[in-house]
This record gives sequence, C-alpha cells and structure tokens, in this order.
Amino acid sequence: MLKVSKASLEALNRSKAKAFIDVDNGVANSKIKRTKEELKSIPNKTRSRLEVDTGLSIPTIYAFKKSLDALPNKKQQGRCRY
Repeated sequence: MLKVSKASLEALNRSKAKAFIDVDNGVANSKIKRTKEELKSIPNKTRSRLEVDTGLSIPTIYAFKKSLDALPNKKQQGRCRY
C-alpha cells in the first residue's frame, strides 16, 4: 500500500494531492510515520496533512498524536480533532 501511495504522489508533479490511508492493525503507527516521512521527501512539497480515520478510543488516538508530534518536523502546523 505504501509503494502504491508513494508512486501515485510522485506521479503528480506540481499538483496538490490528498492521500487517505486506512489502517486496522498494530503496525499502523510505524506505517503512518513512514508515509509521512516519504511525503516530506517529495520535491516542491511544503506542507503535508495526515488524516487518520479510526474507530479507536480517545486515549489510543491521543497516543498516536503524541507519536506524530515526536517526529522531528518543526514546521508542522496540524491539529488533532477528537
């Protein structure tokens, strides 16, 4: 799934693109982190927004938000809506 997402996003040169990633397993955090890092490596991309649709509890979503905030991106301007 990540290879397909990366290939689709790389094919769009100088265009705005949205990618929706649905995950249902325990490895979701690492896959989402990797995808976010790949989005940042695409040239001409100044900002990325990641929206995750889950049926998890609020503490689990908050833990996920904390793991995203721990990434070394200083220019991130996202919000987590509960």
